[in-house]
Amino acid sequence: MKLNLFLYLIILIVFPVFAISDQQNQNNLAYLDELDLRLVESIELITAFNEIAGNMKTDIQGAKEFSHFLFDLTMQTASIRKMIKESLDVVPDRREEIIRLIMAELKPQEILPLKNILPNKDADNINFLERRILIMQNQINSYRSQIVAEENIILDEKVITTKYISLHNRHFIYSMLRNMTEIHHYLSPTNRQYLRDLIQSIDINIYKKEL
Repeated sequence: MKLNLFLYLIILIVFPVFAISDQQNQNNLAYLDELDLRLVESIELITAFNEIAGNMKTDIQGAKEFSHFLFDLTMQTASIRKMIKESLDVVPDRREEIIRLIMAELKPQEILPLKNILPNKDADNINFLERRILIMQNQINSYRSQIVAEENIILDEKVITTKYISLHNRHFIYSMLRNMTEIHHYLSPTNRQYLRDLIQSIDINIYKKEL
């Protein structure tokens, strides 16, 4: 009896209960591939904003600092792309974890992944994420409008405001979240739950004006 128990424990260690299936592994690869393409577009958008900042440098106070802020966003995005590239050469279980690490780049606080997501809970998470795609697009459009309005004030007052930088930061965060959410159908139930928890955590911190 003791020998059988010992063998069972060895099997659990070598072959984890939560091992990623071949199908989920292929879905994870597809998720990372599509996310990488979307990140290229994000970098192009940040570059366009940086060109605007470059044109401001001569007569707008704070334009240089704003340009550095945009550079940091570019580097953060490039870092995520590097994580995606490196994830291609790891075992499936590690790739599943890397997807959460990529999401965690945006996290305002620690989020623990939940295992054993029941089908009804996963269905609820899918509905939540589908609704949030539209909400996030509206938020992004709103931030763009506010950015344009703030730029008109900056041109008059010749000073980059903290509000302007905050709007760009929120625009970046929700753009990244939208990129991650629009392709949620590739995710495992655990990572879909993690993405939902991440969105809700960011919403709370945005509301508290900590981001």
